[in-house]
Amino acid sequence: MRRKLLLLALAALGLTQAHAQTPAVRSMLIDFGVNDGTNGNITTSPDANGSYWNNVLNNTGVADTFRLADKQNAATGVKVKVGPNFLTNGIATGGLLAPSAALLGEYAVATATQDYFFVQGTGSTSTATLRFSGLSASQRYVFHVFGSRQTTAETRTSQYKFTGANVSTITQTTTGTGVGANGYPGNNNTITKSDTITADAAGGITLELSKVAGMYAYLNLMRMDIVPGRTTTAPPVYYTFQNPGFELGSLAYWATVGGSAGGATVGQTAKHGGSFAARLTGSNSLSLTQQISYQAAGGVGTYRLNGWFLNASASALSGAQAAHLELLFYSSTNALLGRFLSDSVRASTPTDTWVRLSAVGGHSGRHGLREGGGRVAQQRRDGHGQRVF
Repeated sequence: MRRKLLLLALAALGLTQAHAQTPAVRSMLIDFGVNDGTNGNITTSPDANGSYWNNVLNNTGVADTFRLADKQNAATGVKVKVGPNFLTNGIATGGLLAPSAALLGEYAVATATQDYFFVQGTGSTSTATLRFSGLSASQRYVFHVFGSRQTTAETRTSQYKFTGANVSTITQTTTGTGVGANGYPGNNNTITKSDTITADAAGGITLELSKVAGMYAYLNLMRMDIVPGRTTTAPPVYYTFQNPGFELGSLAYWATVGGSAGGATVGQTAKHGGSFAARLTGSNSLSLTQQISYQAAGGVGTYRLNGWFLNASASALSGAQAAHLELLFYSSTNALLGRFLSDSVRASTPTDTWVRLSAVGGHSGRHGLREGGGRVAQQRRDGHGQRVF
């Protein structure tokens, strides 16, 4: 039997050209904490990197608590409302006082890492929310989060759930023996990135902070990216981390390659999140692809392609059949620079259980490549099964 292959290939075509054609990603830096001089201080701007910060304090008293500016100090129209149940602490209680630029890059700003929002308790007090509003339906949003408090008392893991028109839930281990680099008993080296989020019908996205392990969950700082919407609907190049076609309930803007009878279809019967899933069938190799031309601002060069797969019992994988994610990078002359594969869903994978896979890779400069655990996001699914965006 021929190996069955289902993959989503995102091609970064013409990196320098795409950077010129596509509106730049706008980023907002946010420092969460207190400004009492004892447990924390606001972050002054510009910082040593020339970036401007927004300072969000635990103030729930007004409707639009904070209005955000981007790293260049330009207004964005984005507002943040702080909800109940947040507490604050920092310098005297385990905040990261001496962040390393070698470990955290642009986030290594002491006044941003030294203090934090946190949640504790059980039941209704164990979750706290931030509401981002003033968002555009034509744009996409990505969140990079950092939480940290040092102690060897226990290992603590925080959950960050972003809910707009779609949902992205990520976790980060913030505290505990051996958590950070160089023996630091807290997070001193990890930024965790959400999937790409679309605003809900009211033009907002809600963040819920909660505990996964340990007594507390933390949020010290965040970067929020505004990703431009598609600038064209003509194939073969699209400019944002999104999945047109699935959003429309069809395979519009996607291409299928190879495969035998059956091919790819989109439906609502089986899905993980969102509204639709792709079902790929056929005994031969089948690829489902979309090209994306995109270069993030600030020299960011590592990307993660995420996807949910279901090995459906009604038409389960068999023999050597398999499905995986594939992330491809191309130069401006369409030369393949690198190929990064996820693990595979196989015939041995339990049926009717969603499995998340990731392919991680990147480029360094215009032509070089680097592998590694950068914290970025996107998605895909299975063969003889389903995939949802």
